[in-house]
Amino acid sequence: MVYFGCPVVKLPSINLLVSFEAAARLLSFKLAAQELYVTPSAVSHQIRTLEKELGLKLFVRLNRDIALTQQGQVYFDKIHPAIVTIKQANADVKAQQVKTKLTLHSIPYLTEAFLAPHIQALKSKLPNIELAIESSIQRADLFGSMPNEINLAIRFADKQSTKLIQHEIAQVSVTPICHESYLSEANKTQLSLTPDPYSWAKWQDEWQNRFNFNDTIHCDSFSAVLNMAEQGLGVAMGYYPFIKNKVQLSRLTEIYPDKFTNLGTLNLVHSDSFLTNDPTIQIVKTWLTEAFNINS
Repeated sequence: MVYFGCPVVKLPSINLLVSFEAAARLLSFKLAAQELYVTPSAVSHQIRTLEKELGLKLFVRLNRDIALTQQGQVYFDKIHPAIVTIKQANADVKAQQVKTKLTLHSIPYLTEAFLAPHIQALKSKLPNIELAIESSIQRADLFGSMPNEINLAIRFADKQSTKLIQHEIAQVSVTPICHESYLSEANKTQLSLTPDPYSWAKWQDEWQNRFNFNDTIHCDSFSAVLNMAEQGLGVAMGYYPFIKNKVQLSRLTEIYPDKFTNLGTLNLVHSDSFLTNDPTIQIVKTWLTEAFNINS
């Protein structure tokens, strides 16, 4: 049969060609078998089948070694580039199918108030990334990431760790807030965020201002603390700039508008196994600064 002026030749199976290419390249049935995850006898059988189909002797079998015949060397020189191309094509296709997974660890309030409402902007910038956001008040382990996985966290600066790379996102300051009608209350209730036992003490120490609280309501959710403050149930600690818009749009107010205490730097953090200038990480950093409405 002739197709477009060329005779149609029946090709050997790809398994035969792959076995031949490996054996010829390594000059060993045993090493070829190890590479292909088969037995040496299986490789030897594949070579004999190929030789029979081609009508050529491809190898000279010595005592414990093998060598290519002249025809075998010529055949290898022609087959090898094709096998390499096929292997690379397979690797490229698989790489396109395996998406990089980006996991961003954050506290629940930031996830609800900033990350989730702006997630579409991040997805549009990273269309080929599998995105996950994990919210917890516990610090995530950022080490031991799997291949094709990037673990990032939003947390306060950690000066002790030398294995964490930290990108500044925002300067955080605090000041007490409450419902505007609560300012006239004589008996004050403290709305305490249990994961943060430091903000109240730091603010009061800086400003030498002691609230005479008659009662305390403890809660591990900042969203819930804000909700209680909006109901006029007590005084909460406000974290800026994260609640700036909420204060402006609600009846919450700063009790001391001129008394803010710097709590520290909020950073985007990852292990030192990722480069500081990794493009994906830089995109996330820019997205966060935009979400927090802060100039980087």
